[in-house]
Amino acid sequence: MSTPEEMRAERQPFLHKSQSLKPQVDFPVDGHGNESLERGRQEEERNANLTLSTESRLFTSHSTTPFPSKLTNGQTLMHVIKGSLGTGMLGLPFAIKECGIVLGPLLLLLIAFMAVHCMLILVRSCHNLCSRTSHVSLDYGEVAEAALKVGRIPRWLRERPGIGRIVVNVFLVITQFGFCCVYFLFIADNIHAVYEQFYPHSVPDEKVFVLMVAPMIILLVYIRNLDDFAPLSTIANVLSFVGIAILFEYMLTHFGHGSGKAPPFKLSELTFVGDVGGIAFFFGTAMYSFEGIGVVLPLENKTQHPEDFPKVLKIGMVVVAFLYIATATLGYLCFGDELADTVTIYLPDNGLYTATKLLFVGAIFISYGLQFYVPLSFVWPPIRNRIPQERYHTLAEYVFRTIIVLITMTLAIAIPQLPLFISLVGAMASSTLALIFPPVIEELTFSYHGYASKASILRLVKNAFICLFGLIGFGAGTFVSIKGIVEKL
Repeated sequence: MSTPEEMRAERQPFLHKSQSLKPQVDFPVDGHGNESLERGRQEEERNANLTLSTESRLFTSHSTTPFPSKLTNGQTLMHVIKGSLGTGMLGLPFAIKECGIVLGPLLLLLIAFMAVHCMLILVRSCHNLCSRTSHVSLDYGEVAEAALKVGRIPRWLRERPGIGRIVVNVFLVITQFGFCCVYFLFIADNIHAVYEQFYPHSVPDEKVFVLMVAPMIILLVYIRNLDDFAPLSTIANVLSFVGIAILFEYMLTHFGHGSGKAPPFKLSELTFVGDVGGIAFFFGTAMYSFEGIGVVLPLENKTQHPEDFPKVLKIGMVVVAFLYIATATLGYLCFGDELADTVTIYLPDNGLYTATKLLFVGAIFISYGLQFYVPLSFVWPPIRNRIPQERYHTLAEYVFRTIIVLITMTLAIAIPQLPLFISLVGAMASSTLALIFPPVIEELTFSYHGYASKASILRLVKNAFICLFGLIGFGAGTFVSIKGIVEKL
């Protein structure tokens, strides 16, 4: 097993798993060497035993520090909260406006309950599959693969269980790339708002700010080792918490006043229940916000007290749900129908609140570099392995990192509608990972018991309802988001 010193010395990106459903140690490894037979043998051994699981990659992208040997319940709780908070929370007030001040919080509470339940059944399914396949731990993709192996499904599908792992990993990559695109737009939107405050008569288009930010992000993603991100991650966490505190202070003290740019309004003038399109848009934004399902399995594997994990997870998600509902509701009560973007845009143009916008810009800028590691760890290794000469691997990797950033930049420029982009990513990818896959996995895992008992029938009905809810939200949210994007192009 690698020592902490050896881990900090790593400078290569994470490798994709060469073999699925193998016991692994969750540490990064170097690339394959071919300078000599002995070196090749050593690298092959390391790659066989020190691969990094899918979900450990995702968890590391949030925490940025190597796993301690075991996490206390307090540390686990903090990771649950940090792994679930992101830019989606700042888009929820506008989503509440579209859904309605009465229906929105209730629907958000229902989605939170379903998301937590799906996290718990994913852990339960993983435990059962680990015991049946004699593995110490499985990541999200491997759980899907193992479930296909044991499920009561057609033989042709059971003989191709790798499909499950591939599908889950594809949606993970789509989700992470979506996050990166959203981060580009969020940074550009808020810098645009600050620039407009000081130079109101000559404000460039927001696309110009996306282009301006791109070189800095390219330099950021050239950091190839996540350990080097640890100080930056600490800074990002501080910036986020300070920014959230200031945001809540303003919203709590300015009901009905908004940013001051629009006349005050009465709370009775707010939308109580939105139309179908608004509800579909809200679903996508809410699902984008609940992005924490990826950290669940690695956290449960690393906690000192696994028997306490369900309780810790519930407590953490109650805190997250409270912050989401509070931000969404207070934001709409404060800014009203003035909202048409993320809530930070509508903070007043003065020193403290201008600084708050920049605090969030700094935090999201660092987060781009962290989220970037997840899709890179899937996409880059197969490409690297096709490059015959190892001496070109480092140069090729930098080129590839640059290309990926430019792709996310291009998408951000092509779709410069931050709320709609958030809703699209949430409806299309996040809902699939958080609401659709876990119930399917649970049914495949426990279907060997049959459906003779009342409990198994109730489980099937419950899972069918969650899947149906997720599928309807997936279809409606994706349709409404794409329609809105097309209309605004």
